[in-house]
Amino acid sequence: KDSLKNLPLVTWAPADSVAESLMRRDGYSLVRYSATDVRFGAKDRTIFLTGSKDARAAVQRDQTVLGADTIEYTDTSSTVVAIGHIVMREPKQNDDLFADSMTYSMVDREGKANNVATSTKSGQTWYVSAKTSAFASDSTSKFYGLDGTITSCDDSLPHYYFRATEIKRVTGGIVVAPPTLLYLPGVPLLRLPFIFQDNPDGRL
Repeated sequence: KDSLKNLPLVTWAPADSVAESLMRRDGYSLVRYSATDVRFGAKDRTIFLTGSKDARAAVQRDQTVLGADTIEYTDTSSTVVAIGHIVMREPKQNDDLFADSMTYSMVDREGKANNVATSTKSGQTWYVSAKTSAFASDSTSKFYGLDGTITSCDDSLPHYYFRATEIKRVTGGIVVAPPTLLYLPGVPLLRLPFIFQDNPDGRL
């Protein structure tokens, strides 16, 4: 499913007049789904969505959209379990979040994920990845990662990067990562006790 990388997150089917009317109603949370195959468990109100080689499965609640190869969405708790080619989009975030697997509450806007990649903008764009992470997409926009990297180089093989055992990102683009190793390129060059980034010009 490598072709999914170049496709839009989701293309919603055109809504008819009834659906348009329902989506415009005040006081309700909008939830909609897109998938090649859909199964619904009436007892526990769980929806299983499966995508295809040409399109991700997707679920949207209000403005949060999550797409993946497969999604298990529990309506009673608004919890999503997603696997494969995951992309999550929040309207207030600088960039999408990518992962291999994820559990996410679309009500609390908190989740856990494996093999995560995202970015943060503070003067310039910093690309952050981690093997495991926990994050909150509310007004605090917190991100905690273990065993990850940080770089401002957007090449597929970055010219340099910092490797860190712990990474923390909060509102404003702050990144704290103690301790870190500077790799240039691919070779450990310098050990630093931590890095801290909150300058408007993007400098560390």
